[in-house]
Amino acid sequence: MNDSTAAAALDAFDELFFVLDDGHVSEWNAAAADATEQSLGDRPFLALFDDTDAVERALERAATSGDATVEAELTGVGCAYEFDLERLDGGRIAVLGHDISERLAQRRELEKRERVLKRTHEVIADGDRSFDEQIRALLALAREELGLAAGSLSRVRGEETNFEIVDGGGPIAERESVPVDESFCDVVVADRETLVINDARTDSRVVERDTHAERGIACYLGAPVYLGDEVYGSLCFYDTESRSAEFSPWDVTLVDLLAQWVSYELQRRQNTERLRQQNEKLDRFASIVSHDLRNPLNVVSGSLELAEETGDAEHFERAENAVERMETLIDDLLALARAGDAIDGTERVELASVARESWSGVDTGTATLTIATESAILADRERLRQLLENLFRNSVEHGSPDPQQGENDEPADEPPSPAADGGGLTVTVGDVTDDGRVVGFSVADDGVGIDADSREDVFESGFTTAEEGTGFGLAIVGEITDAHGWDVSLVESEDGGARFEFTGVELVENEA
Repeated sequence: MNDSTAAAALDAFDELFFVLDDGHVSEWNAAAADATEQSLGDRPFLALFDDTDAVERALERAATSGDATVEAELTGVGCAYEFDLERLDGGRIAVLGHDISERLAQRRELEKRERVLKRTHEVIADGDRSFDEQIRALLALAREELGLAAGSLSRVRGEETNFEIVDGGGPIAERESVPVDESFCDVVVADRETLVINDARTDSRVVERDTHAERGIACYLGAPVYLGDEVYGSLCFYDTESRSAEFSPWDVTLVDLLAQWVSYELQRRQNTERLRQQNEKLDRFASIVSHDLRNPLNVVSGSLELAEETGDAEHFERAENAVERMETLIDDLLALARAGDAIDGTERVELASVARESWSGVDTGTATLTIATESAILADRERLRQLLENLFRNSVEHGSPDPQQGENDEPADEPPSPAADGGGLTVTVGDVTDDGRVVGFSVADDGVGIDADSREDVFESGFTTAEEGTGFGLAIVGEITDAHGWDVSLVESEDGGARFEFTGVELVENEA
């Protein structure tokens, strides 16, 4: 092959080729000339680079050992190459340059991701930070990586989305609750999968919604957060500007990973709290067993001794009453223990229906049940029935001054209410509303009510105002409420009686 043929072959070669003689370029192909955009004739090879240290060391290695490899960028080109150097006869050096810009970009991207994951690990492994502080740090980290204005942990409950923790300046404030159609988090919860919206104005899945107009959310990336088998809400990131470039697979993966950790941590915290409550319950039970059961046992023992000495039947009757008392305590203790068990599943329950069932299971005497709700909620039906039965029993036994309405009632310190004068207590199951919107349910009566100083204590095990009461009825109500994740408060009813309000309840649409 003559020199002209060799030169033509090298010019057809896409990779850069140089021959160096005493460090100067003596030969080159067309690709090298195009890449450098400089006159190469007898030009020092090092002059083609801004950073010459690594190239100079490679030239020295090639001259001494015969070959070398170096990565470097040509001056003014902004393109990275890997240069393979090989010593030729006469001390000359052949240089072959491969474009590695894409490979270098991938490497830098991997290094950046590694730094993000390392920072993520540092946050979640920091035991000195609270859960909220960890969430804020993770939101800030991901928001920076995604280049978005805001990130949040949201919880979807019923018809509202509550933005529990928010980082960054966005269209929704922290702790703000918004209708579900003013965010995209409910879509994440409903579909149970990550939602990626690059431009809300053109995305067919959400273009019909009012979210963009109402809140100005133009792009969104959110992943579901779970608590057990149920979707708690979403870990989401959003901006009022649409994306110039689509969210990458890495963006989606990062948000998915963070959402998985939040789900794990929520579950761990719930398990820890449940274990703490169980330990407290065991302590309470031990105290109750050692104290409340000891009294009737002493009565039984003493009565049997007296009966043996005197043969008087009255002592056997006292012993029998003490045994019945112990049976009542044991039954209520078992009910209280089961009431706080975790709820495995919920179903749609119509309050009116389960209220009537519960009322029929309680000795209500002359009391009357009024239904003032058409709501349906998600609940464990049997637990809800147990909750209502205990509330009804509490109203009948302790709320009415009429002895006919409860075997264990004592005379009230206050005059009877008008309802009681009218011949019977009325218990009403109704709705709890906020600005005209149903947010829960209530059980109220028109009886003597509960003293304001005692309202904070009524859900404690063993608390009772009746001499013969076990004090477990309302404690069972509290345990069932907690097991559902609801909140309960005790206030005075409109008629001066007791009103128990349950909120945090997930309401569902009534069937047509």
